[in-house]
Amino acid sequence: MLAGCVRLDNHGFLDSRLVDDIKSGKMVEIAKYTPFAWDRLYIYEPRSLRETIKQETGVSVPYPHLDGGGYCLLVFTQQGTIAAAFEEPRGVVDFMNLYQHGGYAAASAVFTGSIMPDGSVLLRRN
Repeated sequence: MLAGCVRLDNHGFLDSRLVDDIKSGKMVEIAKYTPFAWDRLYIYEPRSLRETIKQETGVSVPYPHLDGGGYCLLVFTQQGTIAAAFEEPRGVVDFMNLYQHGGYAAASAVFTGSIMPDGSVLLRRN
């Protein structure tokens, strides 16, 4: 794993396209919305333990809104190295309740979703 601390950067995550695909009733494969290579996705909900994030990813990943409720932290790794890490606003795409110990292999990071009254997308496991 990468030593030290990671800088948050979404590297062009296509969340608006993901929202459009959910609105059309499609299942979403997260790999189709990431213009960077990765093989594992870790999803952390608000109020996740920093120790859990560091233990699973091997590094300290900043999570400025950890104690608030408005963001989920997404950490993508490629062969054990951080490829991208960023906070996704729950008001756009809500990854709440998708934490899974050990994360998701790229092939299993496939979700369905629904449109919430505020226009955001709530993702769910298949």
